[in-house]
Parts: sequence; structure tokens; C-alpha cells
Amino acid sequence: MKSWIYLLSLWLKVDFKINSSYRSRWLYLTFQFFITLSLFYFISKTVGDIELIDSSYFVFVSSGLALQSLLSGFSQGTTQKLSEWRDYGMLEELLLSYHSPYKILLTAGSSFYFLSILKTALYLFILEIMVGLHLNVILFAMSVLTTLVLGLLLSLVSSCSFMVWKKFGLLDIFGKISAFFFCGTYFPVEVLPNPLQWVASINPMLYLVQLFRYSLFEEGVSNRPIHFNQFYLVIFLSFGILMALNFQLMKFTLKKIKKSGILSHF
Repeated sequence: MKSWIYLLSLWLKVDFKINSSYRSRWLYLTFQFFITLSLFYFISKTVGDIELIDSSYFVFVSSGLALQSLLSGFSQGTTQKLSEWRDYGMLEELLLSYHSPYKILLTAGSSFYFLSILKTALYLFILEIMVGLHLNVILFAMSVLTTLVLGLLLSLVSSCSFMVWKKFGLLDIFGKISAFFFCGTYFPVEVLPNPLQWVASINPMLYLVQLFRYSLFEEGVSNRPIHFNQFYLVIFLSFGILMALNFQLMKFTLKKIKKSGILSHF
């Protein structure tokens, strides 16, 4: 446990020192956040009430983005960090250190984790000010913790893909397409054609976003009911597939490093 805390705090401290020297970065991130929020606020005022949404469009999108920010930070942070380590020539050395490769990879994106948590907290703070939250702690904790675990599993898949084939960009693009079309973040999935609705029904983030919204508001913000049996089935199947994939990819990655002493594209 101490080694986990040490690595998390180490990467966070190093990244904070580096980023603090680029003050414009913080200004850009703040500007980007409020521009996004303002965009959906004015769209909400334009479209008015939507039949498939129980609340305003702004509340619908903001609550979805709050959880989506967590998934993005936890699923993409590690790969972003690996890219920096590759540029500095540190990657193989770190993976062959006395620390477990899983510890290295899961803690590497700590600064991205922190920023995503901060962004989610800002979304919730703004929603509390504008409409008020009626938090169901159990459902909130369930949706957030499951999203964090899902994000970390996805980060391991993209990290191993990046180290061996340098193809994490394809996974990133797929994740963004999935987030836009099949998570119900920006619009209800009921507006999609039937074949795409079926694709959305096997996406775990659809159920997590839905559960998260219900945890924030007493009556939820969508007419779509929560089917917990389907929720558990999709979540556990996704976790099982990702864990098996991670195990095989990690074995292949470490074997490749130990055999040649270097990763294929470095």
C-alpha cells in the first residue's frame, strides 16, 4: 500500500512542478471548461424542452460530462504519460525496475486522474448552484467507482497497445466515438437507429452515465429506466474481457522487452 501511495504522490509532484512552469496551460484548461459549459447552456436555451429528457438539456449533458470526464482522465492519462517517458528514453528502464509494471502503469497518470476528478467536481458544483442536487450516496459511489475501475482497465489496454504497436491513437478515437454516440452523454440513445441502439446497449458507459444521473437527482433526467440485471451483466462481462486482455497484453509486452531489451518502435 505504501508503494502505491509513494508512486502516486511522486508522479503527481513531478507533473505539478513541470506544469506549474507553464501557467498558460492552466488558463487554457479553465477557458476550455467554461467554453464547453457555456456552449451547452446556450444550446439548452435554444432547443427548449426535449421529450426524451425529464430536465433541461443543459442538466442532461452536464451530468453526463461530469462522469465522462472521469473516464477520459483515467483511461487516457497513462498513455499520455508513456508518450512523455518515451521521449525522455525512460520507458524500458521504468518497466524493468523493482516496482511491478502494473503499479508503474496504474499510477503513471496521477496528474491526469487529479485533473479529471477536479473537472467532475466543478461540474457537480455548478449543477448544485444552478438546479440543486439530491444525492443518493450509494448509487453515486457505485457509478463513480465502477467508472474508475473501467477507466483503469482501458488505460492498461491502450498502454500495452502503445508500447508494442504504437496504436493507442486508434483506441482513443474509438473511445471518443463511443462516448459521443453510444453513452447517452450528449443525447438520448433512443434517437439512434435500432441497430445503433443495440450497439449502445452493450456499452457499459451507457448504464454508468444513466446510473450517475439517477444518483444526482431524485427522478433522474431521462425517461429511460434502469435495468439493473442488464447493468450488472454488461459491466461484469466488460470487466472480465478487459482483465483477460490486459493479462495477455502485459505478458506479451514484458516478454518483448526482456527478449530484445527495447520496445519495437523505439
